[in-house]
Parts: sequence; structure tokens; C-alpha cells
Amino acid sequence: MARATPPEEVFAQLMAGLDLQSGEPRVVGVNPVQPEDAPIAVRDFDLHMRMIEFLHPHYPKAHISLHAGELADSLVPPQVLRTTCARRSRKGTPSGSGTGRRPCWKTIPTA
Repeated sequence: MARATPPEEVFAQLMAGLDLQSGEPRVVGVNPVQPEDAPIAVRDFDLHMRMIEFLHPHYPKAHISLHAGELADSLVPPQVLRTTCARRSRKGTPSGSGTGRRPCWKTIPTA
């Protein structure tokens, strides 16, 4: 799914990816692409998480990966890092989070 596109496109791509994964053994997961610091991606982050939460019960065996390592303090304000990481860690549906680059700012308290 292309995270920096209009919400209806994100939803359609996410649903298509999950559907494809459920019937094609060579497809192992769904992963958002495009810069995580793109204005639309930052703005619609909660919406994207709600889309995943909505669709995941229909595809319970789906593997969904969310990258956490692309955001850095040089790209987005610290508040975006804190809230994005906190919100992502509270979501139970993704199979994985992160690229292994560094921890997702979990040591910074969310106010």
C-alpha cells in the first residue's frame, strides 16, 4: 500500500494486498511503502491504523509489517516520533514493526 496517497487508494491497495496474500502462497505479507515522513502519511497515520484494524479480522492470518525506522528527528518533529511510536506499539494487529535501524523512540514519554 502506498501510504502517501488518498485514503480511498490506501484502503483499496491494503485490501487488495491482503486478499492476494490470503490466496497466493508466494505473497508473504503486506507492507506500506513511500516515505513515512511524507505529509499525507503523517496526517493519515491513525486512519491507516484503523483501516488495518478494520480489515485484519477478515484476513486473520495476514502478515502486516509496519516500518518504524524511517522516521528520524531530522525529518519530523519529536512529537510526531513520540505519538507515532506510541500509537503503533498499542496496535495489536501488525506482525512486525521496524527496519532494525534503531528503537522507535519508546524512551520518550508521551504526554
